[in-house]
Amino acid sequence: MEGTSRTLLVVDGAYVLASCARYRKKLDMGKLVRELGNVVGGEFYERWFINSIPDNPSSQQTSFYNMLRQAGGPHFRVKLMPLKRHTSHCYKCNSNNELKVQKGVDVSIATLMLKHAFMDLCDEIVLVAGDGDFQDAVSIIKDERRKRLTMVGFSDGSLSLDLQQVANKVIFLDKMWSQIELVGESPANMYRQPVPVSTPTPTPTPTPTPTPTPSPAPSPLPSPQPLPASTVHNPKKSNNTTPNNPTKSKWVCSACTFENHASSPRCTLCSTLKPTTTPTPT
Repeated sequence: MEGTSRTLLVVDGAYVLASCARYRKKLDMGKLVRELGNVVGGEFYERWFINSIPDNPSSQQTSFYNMLRQAGGPHFRVKLMPLKRHTSHCYKCNSNNELKVQKGVDVSIATLMLKHAFMDLCDEIVLVAGDGDFQDAVSIIKDERRKRLTMVGFSDGSLSLDLQQVANKVIFLDKMWSQIELVGESPANMYRQPVPVSTPTPTPTPTPTPTPTPSPAPSPLPSPQPLPASTVHNPKKSNNTTPNNPTKSKWVCSACTFENHASSPRCTLCSTLKPTTTPTPT
């Protein structure tokens, strides 16, 4: 232990790296340890950084974790869990997709805190994490073992309210960027996970609409020729009592407005009875 300090620092690496990527910031881990120590009023007797790592880490990732272990630097005890392969089946396209997911990190963090609390190795735990799954573990540590709990996270909603309500103190790192942000390239460098960049969808080139060819103007209709006077029908002089309008030989259904033959007792379309009264001819 460093001096008489009884404060344990535990960092969920995936939470810190993902949060820094969202804010597009780089975090100086040495400054982070120093500033958190100032807030809690002392040094940390142990500092843990727990994360998962791929089978073939990049040289940048390896350098970052080596930097965390340096005694002259942040001086973390680093624990890295292998990524687990997870296969999911897509029923829409009937194919299997293999993903590598983090597994065992949360359990490792909870076990570590419970161990230090029940062995009475600490009086206070500073947890840098946001997952609400830690609620049961930190509640036991605080209520059963009477240890102080300081939660450290970000104010963008990633720090669970379940953890905030249990904590004795809550610290938001995005409120203190000026003290902990990495400036330039210092030994306490922060590995920055790549931020997914959305590829803009190319705008489709509009298909030119063909210009319609104007149709030739129609030929003018011939002017109507007047009929001979002998063929013009004058109703006033006609002695024929039978109307020449063919619609008088039909009747209109009052239900569906279908024109039926005069001899049809029912509507041919909807079977409605023919009206018993016929309109008086005009």
